[in-house]
Amino acid sequence: IVLKQPSELWSFLHTRAQVDLAKDGRSALLTRQGKQLKVELVQPADARFSVQPSVPGKHSPQPPKQSSNKGKQALVVRMQEVTETKIEDRMLPVEVSP
Repeated sequence: IVLKQPSELWSFLHTRAQVDLAKDGRSALLTRQGKQLKVELVQPADARFSVQPSVPGKHSPQPPKQSSNKGKQALVVRMQEVTETKIEDRMLPVEVSP
């Protein structure tokens, strides 16, 4: 991603899963219906995940037929003063013991 001027940059992954963040904010474990998925933030190295309600932002368009985000939350990466970056996530299924 290359921006013309330093800007705030957001990345969202909306999910119905329970989200458990690692202490360092570099990975999250998503759990739903007995299945798990590990999400790792590969780059940028200084970015961290957070969890927020899955609602449109104050500047987001809100068309009348937009589907509901009820029951969802968002795994979020927020970066400030970005001029150039690459966002790379890795998603790995986790074997769940019976």
